[in-house]
Amino acid sequence: MHRDNNGCTLIFRFPVIHLAAWRQRMANLRAQAATNPFAVMVLAQLEYRATRPDSTRLASKLTLARALAKWNYTTDTRRLLFHLLDSLLTLPEPLNDQLLETLEAEETAMMDTMNSYERLLFRRERTAGIAEGEIKGEIKGKIQGKIEGAAEILETQLQQKFGALPDWALAHIAQADPEALRQWALNVLQADKLQDVFGD
Repeated sequence: MHRDNNGCTLIFRFPVIHLAAWRQRMANLRAQAATNPFAVMVLAQLEYRATRPDSTRLASKLTLARALAKWNYTTDTRRLLFHLLDSLLTLPEPLNDQLLETLEAEETAMMDTMNSYERLLFRRERTAGIAEGEIKGEIKGKIQGKIEGAAEILETQLQQKFGALPDWALAHIAQADPEALRQWALNVLQADKLQDVFGD
């Protein structure tokens, strides 16, 4: 990136990070995942790229779900990570039902935070005759809640790594879409300074 001002030029150079390269460091990622939410999302991204929406992805999703239930996160952070994981590792409805049945059989507490579970409730509520407009409004609110949750996690990680955030960084996060938040979460892993995260 070049910025010219009165004949002066400032040049920024940013390293290119290939997500696939992290597959060689899966053990390292799993070790970090217990306390680093971005490591959780990188693991989910790698599983998404390596699988199709079939039984293989179901197995990967179950493995991550079981591990996340045991990792050292607060209830709210675990809930947000589960929503992000579930929205990334998508499955057809029959496999989602199988996922729910497996988790129910294991009596995992994470059932309360699974996005798949919310979809199951949505189907049951429609069958019961609840107004579709109300349901759509609720789902829209949940989607917005997920974006806000992802932004909150990113802000927390940035504060831990770089200290108090300036207003421009907070403005970036507040205006970001899910894809930008996901990319910035990956950038944090290699960033040496705050500007590196946003590519500014």
